[in-house]
Amino acid sequence: MKKILLSLALLASISFGVSAQGKDGGRRGGDRTKALQELNLTAEQQEKMKALTEDFKTKNSALRSQQRDLRKTHQADIKALLTPEQQVKWQAMVDKKTKGDNRGGKNFGNRNRGGKQMKLDAATTAKLADLKSNFEKEKKAVEMTRIAPEVQKERIQALRDKYRTEKRAIIKEARPKKDENRVV
Repeated sequence: MKKILLSLALLASISFGVSAQGKDGGRRGGDRTKALQELNLTAEQQEKMKALTEDFKTKNSALRSQQRDLRKTHQADIKALLTPEQQVKWQAMVDKKTKGDNRGGKNFGNRNRGGKQMKLDAATTAKLADLKSNFEKEKKAVEMTRIAPEVQKERIQALRDKYRTEKRAIIKEARPKKDENRVV
């Protein structure tokens, strides 16, 4: 009787732990075990896959530490090359970049659009900030729901489209109207 109760308690605690991790097992990149199950690997293949993964993790960790060290030496070499005034400017640029203002990607160069560059007034800027805040809250709410990932992606995309449309409308409304009677 004690063994049965103990095994039930153990099973319950394991199931709670697994459900607390979420859909992807608490890892980035999705559910690897499900993908491996779909491959129907033999026991030998599973062992080799496990060994390959462990080998990759150790090598990747070593590479990351090497890259970190290389980056530090590179920064030190650059700093040694610069004059004190240039070092101050360089540090300001590095700080700005690490803050995220100068990251690349799909919208590279568009990070600071709006506000001053578009000459929007304070009320419009506040509307845009409120719109973005609401979008982020709604997106977070969808992310926290326990629905199918495909449905979740669709809902987030719909929210994103709605946000972009409303943002464009606010900006269009706030832009100064061109004088149609103006002589060129």
